[in-house]
Amino acid sequence: RFGKNFLSSITVTFLVTRLLADGVRLFAAAIPLKVITGLSYPASIIIIALLTLAYTYYGGLKSVIWIDVLQLFVYIFGGVFIIGQIIFGNPVFDSSILFEDSKFTFIELPKSFSDIFFTPYNLVGALIGGAFFTSASHGTDHLIIQRLLACGDLSKARKALVTSGFLVFLQISLFLFVGLSLYVYYGGASVAALGIDKADEIVLKFINEVVPPGVAGLIIAGLFAAAMSTLSSSLAALSSTTLFDLMPKLADRHDSIRTSRILVVIWTLVFIVFAVSFTSTDSLIIELGLGIAGFTYGGLLGAFIVGKFTNYGSKSAFIGLISCVVIVAAIILNTGIAWPWYTLMGITIFFTVSSISNLILKDSVVTEN
Repeated sequence: RFGKNFLSSITVTFLVTRLLADGVRLFAAAIPLKVITGLSYPASIIIIALLTLAYTYYGGLKSVIWIDVLQLFVYIFGGVFIIGQIIFGNPVFDSSILFEDSKFTFIELPKSFSDIFFTPYNLVGALIGGAFFTSASHGTDHLIIQRLLACGDLSKARKALVTSGFLVFLQISLFLFVGLSLYVYYGGASVAALGIDKADEIVLKFINEVVPPGVAGLIIAGLFAAAMSTLSSSLAALSSTTLFDLMPKLADRHDSIRTSRILVVIWTLVFIVFAVSFTSTDSLIIELGLGIAGFTYGGLLGAFIVGKFTNYGSKSAFIGLISCVVIVAAIILNTGIAWPWYTLMGITIFFTVSSISNLILKDSVVTEN
């Protein structure tokens, strides 16, 4: 729709998104290994990255998907076991602390107009900002799109997308309950009182102190599985996107599979560098990952909307994309706007700038319906 140059630009935008977001995920996967073995974060990151590289390199997307299915059952079992261990293995399970500390507040309404935009968890931000964030992640991010394309036809892809919505809701609910159970078990103690470096390490503390050794190993495998499943998918997505969008001539050669595997190795090394850069952060892993994706999701979804519903030319779209990424990054780094709004903010900037550019440049194109 916008030509090869714009395709290359949007591809680079996607690559940056995945590198930032999955650098965080690789760091998250290294946390259990670091806590259990006492290795440094960089060493733990390298080990996890190489393990993920091994089955992605030799198996491709098919092996990634089937291993993800197996990993799903492993870490779901881990979550269920932790809940059962706390509730049934604890002679006094007093959940009243959850009500006292407002942990059962399912709907958080903004207390003021500014809270809508500057507090990350409120109903308005979740419904509006979350809707655009999910549209970008499931509609433009090749991490998800490659799985939908593997379904075979449009009908199966639609069913997979709808089904995943229900399954993700159940999965998130399960692990929210894991968090609530741990909060009760440790009496709402602070990170410092628990003797851990980050709040993300609390599950590992519980596993080391309470869970029987055999089951502990399985649960820890589940923690690795949760992170490695996304990392393997990202490596496959980055490799295929780089090959087909940035190196189309190499994609048509008979040795394209070999080229794709080389790209997987290269992207793994880049992942390691990005993951190590996040080890000094004090932010919660999940918030860091979601917030980072917002840097570029607005540009990805904005490009789709402008391409689908307007006749703007490639110059206007390119100016909109660059302006979107730069302005969104500046706003995120210099204001306290909450992460659910990043994507909508990016879309608005993309559409506004490309519309103004189109009026000035008059580069509209004739499209056929």
